[in-house]
Amino acid sequence: MMNGFMYGNIFEEEERFQRQAIFPKLLCQNAEDFSFTSTSFNRDAVKAGTGRRFLGGLLDHTSYCYTLEVSFYSYILGGTTSTVPYTEEACILYKFILPSECFECI
Repeated sequence: MMNGFMYGNIFEEEERFQRQAIFPKLLCQNAEDFSFTSTSFNRDAVKAGTGRRFLGGLLDHTSYCYTLEVSFYSYILGGTTSTVPYTEEACILYKFILPSECFECI
């Protein structure tokens, strides 16, 4: 897989599930290398011991846990088939984009 994407948990309540999707959608709007379509919300048994699944079960209904995955190699520019290699500067962008998106969600 290329690009950045997230894993999130699945919740029984539709409203909570929809609220959890807001953060990845905002990230997709503001980071050209993030893919919301590759983002997955699941509760796979294989992932039961991960921090995302474990903490997701402990936190209250207003908190969400995600796993952010980013390709080591490159990303595909939206609407094209062109790959763009990651550089140090591109990775540093996540340090600035993620906090601003967290702030927008509050």
